[in-house]
Amino acid sequence: MKKLLITLAAFCLSASLFAQTANDFPYGVKDTNPGAVIAADATGTVVKSPKKLPDALKNSGVIKVTDEYYYEGKKCTSEYELIYFNMNVTAKKGAEIKSGEELGTATEDTIKLLARTTTIDPYLVSVSNTLPVKVNGYYYFFPGMLANNTMKYLIYEPLNVDNVKWMYEHTTNPESDEDWTPGVSIFYWKLLMETELSAYPKKLTKASSFRGVGIESSMEIEYEGMKFSLGFQKGFLDYLLDEYTLGDKIYLYIDVDSVDAFSKTFNCYVRDFSLISPTEIIQKRIDIVKERVK
Repeated sequence: MKKLLITLAAFCLSASLFAQTANDFPYGVKDTNPGAVIAADATGTVVKSPKKLPDALKNSGVIKVTDEYYYEGKKCTSEYELIYFNMNVTAKKGAEIKSGEELGTATEDTIKLLARTTTIDPYLVSVSNTLPVKVNGYYYFFPGMLANNTMKYLIYEPLNVDNVKWMYEHTTNPESDEDWTPGVSIFYWKLLMETELSAYPKKLTKASSFRGVGIESSMEIEYEGMKFSLGFQKGFLDYLLDEYTLGDKIYLYIDVDSVDAFSKTFNCYVRDFSLISPTEIIQKRIDIVKERVK
């Protein structure tokens, strides 16, 4: 069984879609086998009696999930229900369940998954590239938060200079800590950096990688007195050259991997970039949902 949701199996084209069958919803799928144990993909509460669940989705396993995200510069909370269709629930209703624990067993060759809320939730909008379906007061979204290939703009924390500088100084400055030992501090930090570039990345002459992702080009920049080494995967340099003008504002979604105390540099991988803020990106999507989904 594939652990992560990787396939979008239904695409909503019409805001007036009348959802009568499971196939009318923007669901994702997991390939499995009848009788196979299905593990929860998120930590949450097993819902005892889901309200207003469409007949097409009866006999589903439902988990109430809470996720944190960043929107309009603030930390926010998304509360939604994650629905598993084509399964028998074995977890106790009302129980707290952790990601990876048994939720139930499959009844078909595929498990269908959906996320739903009673509002046009910014987080769910941000991880779905399809229109939701609205039934009985609920919006049903494709659960893109479970897909590896979905760009999750809102999980990147807007870079707080004071916080990042503390980490930088604490790691690279021997006077900041009496037990300071030079080396490389490894950690994982997702940051949104708003900046301007004065040069484009340069292609590497020697192959490199970041957590298994091939790096084709890189550059070093200084930001608020700190050094960042940025690695870009294949194709990103072409996109930058085509879309970005040096000196203009750019938003970099960076995965920080470590701080090197010797070179005094943050080592980072650029997951994506945009020329407008994530708030603008998601607001445009929300406006489309409001216009087309009634």
